[in-house]
Amino acid sequence: MGYQTRWIGCEDAEKGKICYEVYKYDTEETIVIELKKIHYPIWPYSNNVTDKLKIAVEGSRMSVAVIESRDGWNGTGAEVISVVEIDIDGVDVDELLTKIISASDISDVKTAFEHVKSFLKDYVDDMFSYF
Repeated sequence: MGYQTRWIGCEDAEKGKICYEVYKYDTEETIVIELKKIHYPIWPYSNNVTDKLKIAVEGSRMSVAVIESRDGWNGTGAEVISVVEIDIDGVDVDELLTKIISASDISDVKTAFEHVKSFLKDYVDDMFSYF
């Protein structure tokens, strides 16, 4: 139990750098995992845009949110882009969470993003298979 933040690393972008980190917080009832993609258009200044994939699991509910936040010379702010809530009763999410938590380099983080996207697509496809 507790929290953990791991700075994964940075890569060059068309402008500036893109950096990645993984954040995990858990209690007896809840696990929260965040994958952050931080774009610094003018490296090394703190003017940046952070895209955050936040996954919260509590009991048989899983919430997946995409949040964009800005930290710049003209002000700061955050906007929730989307939130999906899933009933995971009977769905094994341990492998998905383990892949995210164990990401150790930029390639692993990008793969974790793809796993979450694939998980959500499969869940929705299965949900609509009844129609």
